Amino acid sequence: MTEVVLWRDYSRPETLLGNRSVHSSAVAAEFYAEGARSAELPDLVDLAGGPDAVTVRALALVREMTAWGIAVQWRVRLPDNAEMWPALSHLHPPAEVVDHAEIRDQWRATYHFCKCVDRHGPGFVEIRDFRSGRLRKIVIGDPRYRETIEDLRDGRPLADLPAGIARELAAAGLVGVVGDSAWWLPYRVRRWPLASDII
Repeated sequence: MTEVVLWRDYSRPETLLGNRSVHSSAVAAEFYAEGARSAELPDLVDLAGGPDAVTVRALALVREMTAWGIAVQWRVRLPDNAEMWPALSHLHPPAEVVDHAEIRDQWRATYHFCKCVDRHGPGFVEIRDFRSGRLRKIVIGDPRYRETIEDLRDGRPLADLPAGIARELAAAGLVGVVGDSAWWLPYRVRRWPLASDII
């Protein structure tokens, strides 16, 4: 389970909604409906040695709260290859990147909403990825790939996934891997905040 603390307001501690223990990132929609606009993950998200499933579940929750516009206070420890952080740069910026204050500052300076998102239409998933600084659009129609994407929402052991599909999605920068677990990186957008040809 992942622990999270929720507030109604970004800056007023008296608007505390309380603590939650969650199993699925899908609860972010419930948090938003409940009025949560600010959240904190008390536990460090440890990509350098934390339990794979716990780390992936926390990252998926940050992804979904970012998608709903909930400001997330969280701390992360990057793996030895700290330069992988741009793969996560579409997530709400962390309050701390352990031992890398400069990455935290760069993350904050370059973050914007809808930086890496997917949207679902009839028979396809479209991904718009701006993490590199240039817009990349990918459309996935193959039902096997779409099923794998849904399986990855809360993270899955790599061994449970179709190896070829998981490899292709990871090579495209759409799947994150933590140890033996994998998770879907883009967050789902339900309504474009700007004209769709802009983002």
